Amino acid sequence: MHGQAAWGMPLLGRGPAPDPVRTAEDLRLKASEVMVYAGDIAAFFLAAASIVPVTRRLGVAYGLWIAVNIFPPVAAHLFISLGRFTSVLFPLFFWLALIVPAHLFISLGRFTSVLFPLFFWLALIVPRPRVARVAGAFAVAQAALAVCFYLWRPVV
Repeated sequence: MHGQAAWGMPLLGRGPAPDPVRTAEDLRLKASEVMVYAGDIAAFFLAAASIVPVTRRLGVAYGLWIAVNIFPPVAAHLFISLGRFTSVLFPLFFWLALIVPAHLFISLGRFTSVLFPLFFWLALIVPRPRVARVAGAFAVAQAALAVCFYLWRPVV
């Protein structure tokens, strides 16, 4: 919390950077923003709907973990950045791994770095000689997405 409270404070005797001037283009609603916000809302409802099944299947502690991680952010700032909060809800992904048939994983087009059950599944499926190539492909994709993110390019 100390680091967040210091946001915008002077560093080494220098003042904070000035806010950029807002232009008319900044105020225009962009398709990528709509997609991200819709994804945040969908992530919230998926996580909220999973609380009861996760509690039944995995225990009260895991259901409570999901609730504690999604409801306070929504109460504080609605659905903004909720995808980040739900991406670390490992009980949700464990539950999904239990209910989704394994043959459906083959048809998914994109995977993200937070789908732990997917990587456990990949570790079992990928033949040992190909592990380095698969890891290299994921590293290249992660690097490309990081470059886009750090250069403020949409990665949606």
